[in-house]
Parts: sequence; structure tokens; C-alpha cells
Amino acid sequence: MWERTVSIGSAGKTFGVTGYKIGWNVGPASIIGEMAKGNQNLIFCVSSLLQESIAISFEQAEVNGYWDKLKEIYSGKRQLLLDTLYQVNLKPVEPEGSYFVLASTESIDVNRYKKNDEDSLDYQFCRWLTTEIGVCAIPPSAFFQKNNKTGEKYARFTFCKQDEVLLKAREKLQAL
Repeated sequence: MWERTVSIGSAGKTFGVTGYKIGWNVGPASIIGEMAKGNQNLIFCVSSLLQESIAISFEQAEVNGYWDKLKEIYSGKRQLLLDTLYQVNLKPVEPEGSYFVLASTESIDVNRYKKNDEDSLDYQFCRWLTTEIGVCAIPPSAFFQKNNKTGEKYARFTFCKQDEVLLKAREKLQAL
């Protein structure tokens, strides 16, 4: 699978410095080389000082056990969100390498959130969830081919939040 897999990372997500706008790709040279051709026309002014700070962060992360700490923190947040979704009957697809969780919305009566036939069901569910319940989720149908309606049965949640935010979401989701 290595020969066709690209892992994409960002300093904002990894080190909590969202303003840096520095990212990286890891994968086979044949794919990364083609990505670099397109990228050279998109990004042309990343601060060298910020790049150096991220390079040092990578060096220090290994020395200071940052990766283990980060994994422990996110494992706890992941479990908190998964437990919440199970509690409110939004059956999650448990991720193994992301801080996004897809959860099935099929247990929720579609009549509670469907307003029209034009917008996808996942869009309508996520809009309803945000406006009526007070919890934001992302409609995942954009990640599927247009003729594949599988994504409409899910909502995409994230656990890269403060624990207080995740606990407040748990409280609000009880209204489902």
C-alpha cells in the first residue's frame, strides 16, 4: 500500500500553531514529486523563521517524548467523543489514525431535520444539529462520489478540542 499512500500533516494540527500554515507530505517519491510540481505554484512565501521553528520542534519532539504525550492526549479525547456518540445512539466508525469520527445518523428520525429535497441529508442533519442542538458536525458527502449516497447517512465530528468543549457537546447531544 505504501506505493499509493500519501500522509499529509500540518504544523497547526501537530504542534498547535494554526497560524504557521506549514505542512508536509510523506509518501513515495513518484507521487510526492508530482505534488511538488503543483505546490510550487501555490505556496511561495512561507517564513523561513517559522520553517526553522517547526524543524526544531520535530527535533525536540523526539527528545522530549512529545509524540507519546500527544498520542495519550488524543487517545483520551477520542475515547471521550466515541463514548458520547455511543451514548446518544450515533454509532461511530472508530478511527485509527485521524481525529475525525464518522457517526451514523440513521437512528435519528429524518423528519426532525429534513427540510427539502435539494440539499443532501447529511448537510441538512449537520445544519439542524448546529442550529437546534448546538453541536457542530461536518457533512461528509463531499468526500464521496456524487452518485454515492453513503456519506448522507453520516456526520463527521472531531475531537481536537478542549475537554470542556467535548463535555459540553456530550451534554447538548443528550437532546437527541
